[in-house]
Amino acid sequence: MKIPLPLTRLRYVALLLWSSAAFADAVCTFGPTACPGFFPGTIGPLPAVEGVQQILPGGIFVTAGDVLLKDFNDSLAPLPCTPADPSLCSDVLRFFDIGNGTAQFYMLLSDNPGTEPPDTGIPFPIQMVNFTMDEVGGPLYTAGGATYFIMSDTATGGDVPEPGTLGLVVSAAIGFLLLIRSTPPTRD
Repeated sequence: MKIPLPLTRLRYVALLLWSSAAFADAVCTFGPTACPGFFPGTIGPLPAVEGVQQILPGGIFVTAGDVLLKDFNDSLAPLPCTPADPSLCSDVLRFFDIGNGTAQFYMLLSDNPGTEPPDTGIPFPIQMVNFTMDEVGGPLYTAGGATYFIMSDTATGGDVPEPGTLGLVVSAAIGFLLLIRSTPPTRD
């Protein structure tokens, strides 16, 4: 028996088969000692929330170091974010060195303190092992088999859902029907 599969659906099947690393905005390929957050297996995507220290899953240790994120200025050119002068970096994803160049904790450090509640400021000095990438709308960073979803300038709580048009129309119709039924009939 032959099952027809239109070519348009074949694209979606191919997307499902790709790993999350295929969608990463930045992939560090320098090797285990040169990529902060490197892990030889597959973990993630792990959240990197601004101002919140995270711990890696039990027993997992990664390469310590900093991932420098650079924003775009008004002329759409990357700002000169460097390890020597991180003041123009928009964020730093830090993997805290707990000894021997390994890390089990990480944190997204962002902007100047005081601009938004979770902003912590950019740390100085930058750790020895570092990698620089562009920050564009919720980027992914992948080092080895580890993928980190960078959530800069996002609230830690969820958004409050707003009712859709259909929900408002149905609610109004039910309210109108209840109003009509509860009104006593008038006699002339």
